[in-house]
This record gives sequence, structure tokens and C-alpha cells, in this order.
Amino acid sequence: MELRHLRYFVSVAEELSFLGAARRLNISQPPLSQAIKELEEELHTRLFNRTSRKVELTDSGLFLLSRARSILAQISRTGAELQLLQQKKQILRIGFVRPISILPPSMKAFRSKFPDVHLKLVPSSNRNSRDFLSNDEADANIGAYVAPDAHIDSILWAEVSLQAIVPDSHPMASRTEVTMKDLAGYPLLLPGLSNPTHMGREILQFCRQSRFFDPATTVHCEDLDVLLAMVESEAGIGIVHGFHLNRTSGEPSQIQSGPWLPILISGRTPSLQVGITWRRDRVSPALSGLIEELEYRLDQVAKAWEADPALLPFLRAISWHPTRRRQRRSRTSPKLHGS
Repeated sequence: MELRHLRYFVSVAEELSFLGAARRLNISQPPLSQAIKELEEELHTRLFNRTSRKVELTDSGLFLLSRARSILAQISRTGAELQLLQQKKQILRIGFVRPISILPPSMKAFRSKFPDVHLKLVPSSNRNSRDFLSNDEADANIGAYVAPDAHIDSILWAEVSLQAIVPDSHPMASRTEVTMKDLAGYPLLLPGLSNPTHMGREILQFCRQSRFFDPATTVHCEDLDVLLAMVESEAGIGIVHGFHLNRTSGEPSQIQSGPWLPILISGRTPSLQVGITWRRDRVSPALSGLIEELEYRLDQVAKAWEADPALLPFLRAISWHPTRRRQRRSRTSPKLHGS
């Protein structure tokens, strides 16, 4: 079994598209298809169910995906650590679903305190933090919160409720809260079902439980930008969680920078929990120092947002957890921040 076959297989499995995987690998599609065929023949099992419309993993494919990710991560980590060993440096891998504003200043401060630690950022591709860490693809991950267990620990940073996104010219734009009944009769724009971070399936299930929900007028958008563009064109009302940060600043994301407004959906709605998760067997002064720095920056951003009246519609959906953060931090990491 060649490592090239495993890399090709993982790309197809994550893209669920031979064309998408070929583009990602920067190769043509025929050699990719041939490599997958060779891998299936070597393993004597079918890894994908292919039709003219979609590509799906078989049970064997799902099993191999977990093993392949772990193998490739171990190889990548070993090579990187051997190089750093020559330089007498430690490597610390941090996963993230999407870039957030607190990363750059945290990294800068971290490097000043731990100059001999090489910090590596690893996109986690919207995957479950527990699986991502169990496959040894990172030492810690920033994204959807996962409860601690025997192998991982975590800190809950914030809990975010659902919001309806409407054009700023919409009759409901001046309201602070709406109910599902208020949204009856409008086409609903929901996050795609393949993105666990946007909780598409949970949001769809919540909408289905409402007797005002009409699946015939519902559109699923895999990309948040597409969803917001449809809101702007008045094609429907978006339903999303509000916790999406701008890629370069401490301001809220496109939800706050376009011609639309977020409105809190009242009642019991599925919430998105955001935090940091790490492997218990990878705890070190460097990891503790980075967590401390990230939390310090997060507190600064939270205070800045809460002081800005223009962000009130966005903040109605966010419940910060500073007390819980400090309690867990005192149990798992030493206080390293000097501020």
C-alpha cells in the first residue's frame, strides 16, 4: 500500500467528489481514479459507491478513512518532529475550523514566551473535534465544543443561539426577537447538512418540529456567503448561529457587514457551543500557555463587542462563559499570562 494511495483516498473521501479531489491534489482525474481502483483491488473491497450524481463512502471506506487519517498524521508529525529535533524545538499543532481574530495576536504573544516551540495551524475541515484529535491530527482544536472524557479535556467559551437573518428593508428588521410562527410563509434558507459546525441537521430538525415549517420552500446552502447573498436578494430568511468571526479583525462576520440584520429566534432552539479541546496526553507548559493567551484575547474581544451598541443585535444570541473558563483553566493549566 503506497502513501500516495492513502492521500488520494482521503482527498476523495473528504471532498466526496473525484473532480474536487483532483483539483485539491492538483492532478488530473484519470490517475486519481486509477489510484483508487488499485487501492480497492489491493484491499479486496469497494471503498466508494459511485453514481453519475454522487460519491459515497462504503462501510469499508469509512473504516479506512479513520485509519488513513491517523497514519498520514503520524507520518507528517514524525517528519516534522525529526526536523525540529535537529533544531531542539518542540512542535505544537492547533486545529481550527476557520480563522478567527484572536489567533494572530495570540500567536505573536505565544512566540515571545515560547521561542523554542514551533506552532503549526491545521485546518480541521469542520470535523468533530474528538475524531480530529483521536486521529492524532492535532494536539488541540478550536471549534465546536466537545465535553471532556478520559482522553480529551476542553473549555467552553460561548454558547450561541439561533438567529433569523433578514434584509435591512424587511418589515421585521426593527424587531429584537421573532418566533417560528412569525417566519411562516417565508422561504427559509438553512445551512447545508454536511457542515457540522453550522449544525445544519440540528437546525433542520428544529424547523421540522414547528408546525409552521414548509419543506417545499426551504433551501439548504452549503456556503454561508451564498446564504447571505440570497438573503440580500430577498430570496428568503436565513436561519443560522451568530458566532462567525471575521477572518482578519475582531468584528463579527459578514452577518454584521452586509445589508441584513440578525434577529434572535425566541424559545428553545438548538445552540452552538464553541470552545477549545485538547488531548490530555499532550498537556505541556506550551499548550497551557497558548490556551491562557487565547482566553485572554477572547475576553478582550468580548469586552469590546459588549461596549459597542451597534453589535447589540448580534450579542443577543451569545452567552459567554468566563467563569467556567477560569474554573477549568485553574484545574488544567498554570497561569502564564502576564497581563
